[in-house]
Amino acid sequence: MDKKKTEILITVCLLIIFVGAVASGAKAMLKKKQGEKGDASVFSVSANDKKQKRPLFPLLVQPQELDLLKALAIFPGVIASCAESLEPCGLVSYLQALANKFHHFYDKQRVITEDVDLTEARLALIGVTMTVLATGLGLLGVSAPDKM
Repeated sequence: MDKKKTEILITVCLLIIFVGAVASGAKAMLKKKQGEKGDASVFSVSANDKKQKRPLFPLLVQPQELDLLKALAIFPGVIASCAESLEPCGLVSYLQALANKFHHFYDKQRVITEDVDLTEARLALIGVTMTVLATGLGLLGVSAPDKM
């Protein structure tokens, strides 16, 4: 194996470990919150059972939240580009950047807050991030661990 291929393989392995840890932490937080609520609904909340559920993403206004949302929004384009060029290294770079943005968000923003709607919005953001990371890893032929 030549030096370039070895470097790429090492980078992918390190990415899998890092992204796996991020996905594992996100899964643990979602499972804990779902257990507290008694259901799996983290993507919307209703203030009153009689009212219609409303989207929560407009509550996400902090710079780290917006950076993460922007990164999530380009995932379909990254997949299309990688498929078109037959080069998965773009997906590896994207997943690494996404994991870094998630880590920055998680480091700077408190997920569980006194504001129930904001908590639900941030949990939804974690859920979407977890889904994108797991999907990206799956496309690379690996799975995100449940525990690290």
